[in-house]
Amino acid sequence: MLAFVIFGKMIPSEELTVRSMAVGLGIDVTEDNKYIVTAQILSSNGSQTMGNGTRVVRGQGESLTDALQEITEITSKTLTVTHCNVLVLGKSVFINNAFEYVIYMLIKSTYLSDSIYVFGYDGNTYDVFSQKTAFGDNASLYVQGLVSQHGTMNDISYQMLSQCAVGYYSKSGINWMPYLKKVPVASKIPSSDEFEEVKDTDDYVFDLTSIVMLKKGKIAGIFKYAHGGSKLVATDTSTDSNWVSPSYAEAN
Repeated sequence: MLAFVIFGKMIPSEELTVRSMAVGLGIDVTEDNKYIVTAQILSSNGSQTMGNGTRVVRGQGESLTDALQEITEITSKTLTVTHCNVLVLGKSVFINNAFEYVIYMLIKSTYLSDSIYVFGYDGNTYDVFSQKTAFGDNASLYVQGLVSQHGTMNDISYQMLSQCAVGYYSKSGINWMPYLKKVPVASKIPSSDEFEEVKDTDDYVFDLTSIVMLKKGKIAGIFKYAHGGSKLVATDTSTDSNWVSPSYAEAN
C-alpha cells in the first residue's frame, strides 16, 4: 500500500483518490464581501517525497462554506481539512472587517484543528501557496516545519487558531500573529573574485521575523522584529523604528 508520511502521520494514497486533502488554507475577501479560499491539496499521483504531488485550488462564494464547496466541485472530490496545519489570512480579511466571521466559522468547525498555525500576509494568499520554495517543499509543509520543528523551544513566534480566538474575544480584543513574507532567493551566488548581478528567481524562502498586531480584528501595526515562540518578545533595533503603524505593507 502506497502512503504519504506528513510530519509523522501516515496517509494512505487510496484516501487521496476519493478526497481532496488540504495541507494548507488561505482566506481572502473581495471588496464586495465575497470569500476566496485557496487550498493546497495532496495529489495521489505525485511523488512520495514531501512537498511534491500537490496542487493549488481556489474557490469563491458568499460564505466560507460556499467557497469550500466550490473547491469540492472543482476537484470532484470531498475536501477534507483534517490534516491541515497552516492557515494564512490575507490582508483583505483585516481591512474588510471579516476577521470576526472568519475566526468564528473556523473555530466552531469540528473538522479543522484549533491548533492550526495562523499567519497574516500582505497580499493575496494564492501567492503564498502557488510559489515553489527554494528547498523544494510545498509552501504549507515548509512553513509548518519552520514553526514546529523545535516545539515549545522554538524561537520563531507563532500563534494557533485557539490563541487567536481567545485574544479576539478577550476584553482588550488584542491579538497577534506572524506576518509571513516571501523572500526571493538569488539564482546565482557571486564568486569571490568578481561581482555577479543577483537575478530574480521563482524560488522563495519565508521570513517570519515580523508580527502583525490586531485590535478587534483590525491592523494596529507591525513589530518588524520579534521572537519568542508563542510568547511575543519585540526586539528593538538601533537603526530604525521597530513599530510600524497602521499599514503592515510598510514592514517589507
